[in-house]
Amino acid sequence: MIGRGVSHTPNRLIRVNLSDCTDVETAEVSGIPGGTITNPPLVDEGRRIVVGYDSANRVLRAWVFDGGLRHLWRRNDFGAASHMICLPDSGEIVTNDFGRGGEHVVVLDIETGAEKGRARIGGFTQGVVFPSPGWSRDIYWSAMSRFGRVFVG
Repeated sequence: MIGRGVSHTPNRLIRVNLSDCTDVETAEVSGIPGGTITNPPLVDEGRRIVVGYDSANRVLRAWVFDGGLRHLWRRNDFGAASHMICLPDSGEIVTNDFGRGGEHVVVLDIETGAEKGRARIGGFTQGVVFPSPGWSRDIYWSAMSRFGRVFVG
C-alpha cells in the first residue's frame, strides 16, 4: 500500500454527531495527496481518542473527540495498515508498522503515541488483515505472509 494511493486529495477522518447529523467535521490524517486506508480507525470510547492512519504515506495520527476533533499526536514514517487492537486497561494500542526491514507488531501508548514495544514478525508485505487478542496480553498476528503470537510485556 505504501505509495499506492490514487486519490488526488489527502485522507480525512470524518466525525458526525450522532444526535445532530448537521454537526460534521473532517480532519486530514497526513495532509499528503495520494493517501489510502484499508481499515477503519481505532476508537477508544473511554478515553475519547480516535487513531487514524494513511497507509500509503506512512502516517499514524490521533485526536481527542470531545464535541470536536482536537489533534493529540502524530507519527510519521509509520506504515500501519492492519486492524488495530485497543488494550483499554493499559491505554495501549497494538498495530503494525511496515517499512523498517519488513513488518513489525508495535505497542503504542494511546495518549502520547510513544512506542512501548516492537517485535519483527518478518512479513514481506504491508499487512491489512485481522489480528486477534489472546488470553494473557498476547496477540495472534495475521500478516499477509506470516502468522505469529506476540506477548505484550
